[in-house]
Amino acid sequence: MNRIMWITAFIMLCLFSAVYLTVDAIGTGNNDSYNNQSQIVYTVKEYEGKIAVFIDGNESPERILESPYIRDLPQYDRDLLKIGIPAYSEAELNTILEDYDE
Repeated sequence: MNRIMWITAFIMLCLFSAVYLTVDAIGTGNNDSYNNQSQIVYTVKEYEGKIAVFIDGNESPERILESPYIRDLPQYDRDLLKIGIPAYSEAELNTILEDYDE
């Protein structure tokens, strides 16, 4: 009986350690991903009736799309562009801009 208790305790300890290490690794990975994406690189927003790309911190746009005009977009998109859509990488920026490409 004593031997069964020790084996059970050892197995429980191994399982607890495995779960703890897995959760710790996942938590660390999520924090790294969050920290990498917590700084906005680009913002896509309305500028003088057009869609523009701003580099974070600049008040003048880096790029202005010639079309479509904001007035031609659905209300939901106009509202999003009024607030600004953050992009954390150039790839994400290109994906956002492709959504508005005619």
